[in-house]
Amino acid sequence: MTGGLGTADVVVIGAGVIGLSIAVRLLETGRSVTVLSDREPLETT
Repeated sequence: MTGGLGTADVVVIGAGVIGLSIAVRLLETGRSVTVLSDREPLETT
């Protein structure tokens, strides 16, 4: 979501409901997050 792979506090693998929910909660706590997915955004949740 923010930052690059080398600068993220956390890397979330998967952009489904669970992955994106976790990423949002981590961002809300001040962490920098990168989300990796094997599918394009319109092909996932």
